[in-house]
Amino acid sequence: MKALPRTRIGLACEELGQSAVVDRCIRVYEGLLGEEHFLRILGGDHAARLIDDGIPDRQVYWTRVWAMRGLLWSWDGREPSVLHAAASDDAWRVREMCAKVVARHRCGDLLTRMDELKRGDPNARVRREANRAVEIVAAAEG
Repeated sequence: MKALPRTRIGLACEELGQSAVVDRCIRVYEGLLGEEHFLRILGGDHAARLIDDGIPDRQVYWTRVWAMRGLLWSWDGREPSVLHAAASDDAWRVREMCAKVVARHRCGDLLTRMDELKRGDPNARVRREANRAVEIVAAAEG
């Protein structure tokens, strides 16, 4: 599984369809973890190691990070409730990846939330990505 996430997820979109990949990413984010093969696609070697060893409770947040990563490369512009949830996730890595999704796909519905994160998130990486998202989305909305 040495392929880059973009490549793995792109291949999944070709095989399953973009909408099906987005659906599965949302289910993974929501904690429906029954598809180990799909988790391995999303998370690559890191996912494979965690799955093979049994994902410890304290690291289950990685599945939500991988779900956001999947959406980074497959988002289809649907109603962004999963992104609103991810922007408030307890795990900073999830919030950071969510901001990347918002920036890449110019999700204007999240502009206010990204502005809040850029000004007040306790994690510098989240603040940086949220700031980038605000700049990109604001420029796109012109």
